Amino acid sequence: MKLGEAFGIKTFVIEKTEEIAPTLAQALEISKTAPVMIEVRIDRDINVLPMIPAGKPVVNPITSIDLEA
Repeated sequence: MKLGEAFGIKTFVIEKTEEIAPTLAQALEISKTAPVMIEVRIDRDINVLPMIPAGKPVVNPITSIDLEA
């Protein structure tokens, strides 16, 4: 990740479920002495809530989605 690298921060990318535990263990160990950044890539069709709508203030998050509509 370019953002973490730009600040000299150790960065990790998790793309598969089996990468979660070992990556978090390594990141937690490093975080004792330095900041770390973790990017967890998920399917773009998964609804992650709460979500801040584009262009809206953080005080108005989306907290539920009606999948029946």
